[in-house]
Parts: sequence; C-alpha cells; structure tokens
Amino acid sequence: MRLDDSTLVTLGQGVHVLARGQGAVQFGMDATRSGIVDSRAAPALAATLTSTKWPVSIGELQEEVVGRCDVDKQQARSLIDDLCGYNILIPSARTAVAVLGDTHLAHEISRILEASGATVRIRLQRETTRAFLQRHVDSPLVVVDGGREYLMWGKAVKRHGNWVVPVLSFDSRVLVGPVSNHPTQACGMCAHMHISDHDPHAHVAAEQLADGPRTMDPAVAAVGAAAAAVTVRRLAGIPDPPGVVAEPPGAGWAAVVDPLGAEPLAPLQMEPHPRCPVCASF
Repeated sequence: MRLDDSTLVTLGQGVHVLARGQGAVQFGMDATRSGIVDSRAAPALAATLTSTKWPVSIGELQEEVVGRCDVDKQQARSLIDDLCGYNILIPSARTAVAVLGDTHLAHEISRILEASGATVRIRLQRETTRAFLQRHVDSPLVVVDGGREYLMWGKAVKRHGNWVVPVLSFDSRVLVGPVSNHPTQACGMCAHMHISDHDPHAHVAAEQLADGPRTMDPAVAAVGAAAAAVTVRRLAGIPDPPGVVAEPPGAGWAAVVDPLGAEPLAPLQMEPHPRCPVCASF
C-alpha cells in the first residue's frame, strides 16, 4: 500500500510505546523483537505517540513530530517511514474479507478477523450463495465447513477473483486450506477427497454430519479459528505485529490444527485430487 500525507495510520496490534532512556524508544517488552528507534528526542517522541488520538494522517503526525520533537520535516517523515516499515504504524483502512459459513467455527473466525482490522462480509438473509460470491468477487473468501457448498458451487468458488481459504472442522481437529487463487490449484473438495481416501465410507458420515447440529471443543474452535484467521490476514495483506517475520502461504498450503494432539499444527502441501469432481470440470 502506498503511503502519502493523507494516509490514515494507527499503532500496530500489540504495540506498547516505551521510552528507553534519553536516546531511544522501544515498542514492547522484548526489545529484540518489538523494535527500537534511536532518537535524540526519545522522551518527546514517546510522549507524542502515546498521546496521539489514532487514527491520524501521516501529514498531521509529521507536523506533530516536528512541533514536539525538535526535528525538521524531512527527519520527521523519515522517522515515520521507519515506524511504518516495521509495522509499528500501520494503515487504519480496513480490508474486506468474505466469510461463507454459519457454524460456530465460522463465527469465531469472523470475530478474530474483525478484531484484527478486517471488515467481515457474511451472507445476507435470503441471499443466495451465487449472489454472495458475485458481490464479493474481489475479496479474499473463507469457506467454513462448506462440503455442500463445494458440491453445488465449486466451479464458482474456483473462479473467485481473490484468494480462497477452505476451513473444515472434523472430530477434534481443523483443516485450514488448501489456499488457492487459480482454478488449476487444489480446492476445498480436494481436501474432502483426500480425507475420503483413508475411509471409503467417509462421504456417508459427512452427509449425516451436515444434517445434524455441530458441536466443537472450545479449545479446538479457538485455536482452529486463530490459525485460519492468521492465514487469511496474511493473504489479505493485514500487517503482522512488529518483529514477526513470516511469508504469506502459497497456493496449495494447508495445515491440520490439532491442539489436543501431539502435533498442534502440522503444515502440508496439498495437490489437486485426481478424482476431484470440481477440478475435473476445468
């Protein structure tokens, strides 16, 4: 995102402004991770960032830093650029994310995404899946517990104009992915098919599960939703907190989230299933 004087910014998630003596400001408890800015006006800078009413435009913040920190405009802008580059300051504009699903897991994912700075779009009352997909064709799409959705609307989901993130809860685990942004890549139905490879009668259980109420262990729901939300945040370009170094997942990336098991998070690379009925139509 291009930052200019009119761009509204705010402090990043988890940032705490702390004066580190007279010569530096740090932005969290662990200076090796949270970041340090050296400045001869450190106390004034810390006071400025602490007292600012966020969000504020970069131009207004620049003037505030000039007035309170005894630096010129160029120095103030360079300092602000450094803070933006380290995600201490982030754009306040919210990113739209479409969430298709009405299970407890879908609601938990939506809650975390909203708290993370996304604007979550859900299906309106009486809105068809087709209309929902068309309305949000340019936004990242999360399809939660959507086995039937993939059977009925798999082609439309595959043609979606942005990233698609399937999320499937089963037993006491959550499968996030495979993420995709092109019809040739593995899809949510591929995930169902790969699971079915281990049990030829899995589809029978899946159909009965879809007709009954879903319950989830609260720990599994919380951790699974968090893993899904982090995946969506990175694909949508929502900044991580300062000090976090992680690349967004690529096409085919998936992970089994099993907080009660021996391996709480097991990433894997998923290929298109050779018998996937959705992929076969492309």
